[in-house]
Amino acid sequence: MNKPVVLSDLDDTLFQTRRKMVDELALEPFRTGAVDRTLNPRSFMTEEQSMLGGLASGAG
Repeated sequence: MNKPVVLSDLDDTLFQTRRKMVDELALEPFRTGAVDRTLNPRSFMTEEQSMLGGLASGAG
């Protein structure tokens, strides 16, 4: 059985910086999308973007 492969541009498609979300897009961060080297939140997702994680975890 073949498994699906999804290719996507990550930045601004699946997550973005808090500054960009709040200042440019007028969106409220919903969930952390990525952390920096010190494990501090660096990028964030909207609620809709975070739903992809649930779909991906059930795909395998």
